[in-house]
Amino acid sequence: MASDADLVPDDDRGYRIAVVEAFRRRGIYPQDCRSLTVDSLLWQEPDEDATIDWLDGIDTGFMESREALWKQSVDNAATFYERLRDRSRFSAETLRKMGLSCSDEAAKTIRRSRSTREPMLDVQSVRTTRRIGPDGEDLPQLVVEILQERRGFSERTLQEEADSNSNGRASRGSDFVFRGDCTLVIDLHSRKIRYIVSKDIESAARLEAQRRFLFERDSESLGATYFTLGSHDDQALLANWQGVLAWWMQAPAADGPDADQLRS
Repeated sequence: MASDADLVPDDDRGYRIAVVEAFRRRGIYPQDCRSLTVDSLLWQEPDEDATIDWLDGIDTGFMESREALWKQSVDNAATFYERLRDRSRFSAETLRKMGLSCSDEAAKTIRRSRSTREPMLDVQSVRTTRRIGPDGEDLPQLVVEILQERRGFSERTLQEEADSNSNGRASRGSDFVFRGDCTLVIDLHSRKIRYIVSKDIESAARLEAQRRFLFERDSESLGATYFTLGSHDDQALLANWQGVLAWWMQAPAADGPDADQLRS
């Protein structure tokens, strides 16, 4: 909705309303949205005027080959990462409004640098988009995707213990990875941040929802059949991986896993 509204502000044909109605009839609703009007479904612009005046190091030129486009994205991600580390450009308070956490008060379970012990950020992608409207207007934008990771525990008491511990550890290993992310949509004409789409890395509600989905269901999810969650049993299996392989191949005197370590 927001992407289309940027390009075509005046929906004189009413097709955005038709799309909303189609989703409504099929029972598909967004979370935390009390109304299904078009305006309420648009991404909201930042409360404060956020202008980025240091895009000179970002290459926004057109690339013909996919290889050159990939290299441009990788180089731009590295450049943007260095900008994020510069607190004169991005303060900890600004990053917090983006759903990221880099202050001294950040949860200790957030992945940190081994050298500085500061919370780490991962710039996943920096790419340009260019769209042409029905009247020929050009809308160039820069889309930046930033990720943070945090250790999650199946037991709330262990989560609280690790969050308050100086090394972010509990009495045993973590059970899953909890991720927070932020997508910035930057207008290349005005260099203003048009939208901030984020999933808060410190959201207690999101963390609890993922914990309940993984560990408080009547049965495991289909994905858990193929992907381990990093529990202590999984770690024990990995530590004895040679023995597990030998047991699977029915080698004599193989040191196989315990029955309770295997999934049903």
